[in-house]
Amino acid sequence: MTKEPDLLKFECVKRWLMEVRSDESKKQYLRDMRVFTDHVGMDPDQLLAERVKDLRSDEVAIRLRADDRLRCFFNENTSAQSSKVHVIAVLKSFYKASGVPLSLKTPKFEHVKINDYIPTREEIQRLVQATDNVRDQALCIGQAENGMRIGGWIRIEWRHIADELNPTTFMPKKIPMAVKIPDALTRTGVTFILDDAAHYLRLWLATFKKLEPNTRIFNIDEDQAECIIRELGIKIGINPGNKGRQPFHSHCFRKRVQTILEDNTKRKTETIPLNWVDMLLDHLPRGAQGEAYSLPSIEQLREAYAIAAPQLRVF
Repeated sequence: MTKEPDLLKFECVKRWLMEVRSDESKKQYLRDMRVFTDHVGMDPDQLLAERVKDLRSDEVAIRLRADDRLRCFFNENTSAQSSKVHVIAVLKSFYKASGVPLSLKTPKFEHVKINDYIPTREEIQRLVQATDNVRDQALCIGQAENGMRIGGWIRIEWRHIADELNPTTFMPKKIPMAVKIPDALTRTGVTFILDDAAHYLRLWLATFKKLEPNTRIFNIDEDQAECIIRELGIKIGINPGNKGRQPFHSHCFRKRVQTILEDNTKRKTETIPLNWVDMLLDHLPRGAQGEAYSLPSIEQLREAYAIAAPQLRVF
């Protein structure tokens, strides 16, 4: 079985990935490429060499061999249909970036939109208490309070939180505590956690022998994080994927935070501007003003987030 880093020895793969923006997307593209190359028993150079040769043929069947191979993969592979569709889209982009595009259309599949489950405070408490793994506790309660995309939360490094913590005790200097968002879409690029998440984060940081600016705090990938959250959800019996719903997953935490931040009806005197809510969630700010006329400081966002702290707090 080919490992994703092994694919980077191919120059055609390096050129292809230059067009891919984020590191997480590059990792996903490499995973999908590995799935396909393992399935067909060919490496990227062999795929391209065959495609170049086939395009010189006068026989239609030979010119369409690469397209047919992807169709066979879609029909034969036992992965989820959505995963197979993504693999085909990735391989099409690889061929296109290499100058030998395919004519195959990406298969369509029926996508059933399912509303994400919003966990209650008591359910998140049980979720955190269902494991003795401090890393997993910090992972879950942190996302339940900051609402960051799981791909960003698992990639935070020491430099993203160092300014907010005492370097010896890891106690937060302020609550809410700011967390810089890796590869943020917004210019503010920051969200926050409360003392509950800061407590478990402090316990986890205390296990590190040394922290460098680029030390990954969680050092797991997105699939592993989703698996942890899903298994803990199943363990305590919250929304285990039955009754037409998806298994409990990271976006349930994100939806919880967004719902609480946007619910200004319960806050009679203080409200949070909706474009500030977008900034805290690293959405592109909505409305005519967006970021053009409203670019709050970290301290202004900290104060805004604190308005919703009573609802966001887990314990």
